[in-house]
Amino acid sequence: LAYEVAAATSREAATLRLDGAAPVLGHVWTGASIETAVDAAEFEVALSVLGKDGGYAGYATCDVEAGAPGIVDARCDVPAVDAAGAWNVTAALDGALVDAGRQFVGVACPTGRYEARGVCRDCPGGATCVADGLELASLPLAPGRWRSGPSSTRLRRCPLADACAGGNGTGDAICAEGYSS
Repeated sequence: LAYEVAAATSREAATLRLDGAAPVLGHVWTGASIETAVDAAEFEVALSVLGKDGGYAGYATCDVEAGAPGIVDARCDVPAVDAAGAWNVTAALDGALVDAGRQFVGVACPTGRYEARGVCRDCPGGATCVADGLELASLPLAPGRWRSGPSSTRLRRCPLADACAGGNGTGDAICAEGYSS
């Protein structure tokens, strides 16, 4: 994940950088920083996503502080909401949006949940959701389980428990060696 937006203000030039791991719902994200000569106190950084009703489904104002010389670091407490996927990251200087200071960042579902069509859902029985950022298409299955395709949420028990190896495949790809669907 690496985005860069150059933005000129009336006094200084500033660059918004998004680096590192993707933000995860319900966790702290420190992947946004601004390169500038302007005092850190003058900057605002926020994360937001709109819901289907047009209102905010998630919003976080990030704390900013001076980091290394010429760097303003942002620390964002990403809210524990269900809206995953593309969120806006905005940077403002003295209350005005920095030129081209709006970028999108992919916000991931936390451990125990997976993303389907931009919504985090609880991990179903028979899946092993032991990492952040899982998506329905690559949902890892426990040994002894299978599903018909990458968009299927119906996880079934294998008729022969040893025949299904587990993992994030579907159809024959989930079969143990020597077995097929």
